[in-house]
Amino acid sequence: MELHSLVFLAQGGGGSGGGGGAPNMIFFLVIIGAMFFLMYRSQKKQANERKRMLASIKAGDTVITNGGIRGEVTKVTDKSYFIKVADGVKLEVVINGVAAVEKDSSDEGKDSSKDAKGKEEEKKEGKKGK
Repeated sequence: MELHSLVFLAQGGGGSGGGGGAPNMIFFLVIIGAMFFLMYRSQKKQANERKRMLASIKAGDTVITNGGIRGEVTKVTDKSYFIKVADGVKLEVVINGVAAVEKDSSDEGKDSSKDAKGKEEEKKEGKKGK
């Protein structure tokens, strides 16, 4: 054997067991496809969640705009919301200008107090049962 033949065999270019390129390429493409699929689903889910949030805004809700302004919705139209920022200050904000809807703190307080009372009662009942 000549020297260049030995170098060729040492590099794995000849002989048996060579050709592993196609399965590696298919595996790589499957991984890339799965990654794009997962990213697409995530973005689609976030977009649907945002549409639901914007559609559920009604007068009386407290919203935060993309600019960071917080106010109470006074009127809802097809293309915009009117929000009251302070006494005598009302702004018209396009629908996509709303970043978030704040939860009503009075509702949260009621729910959390009910949960706390329920947990206390469960603890008392658990101690009685032992």
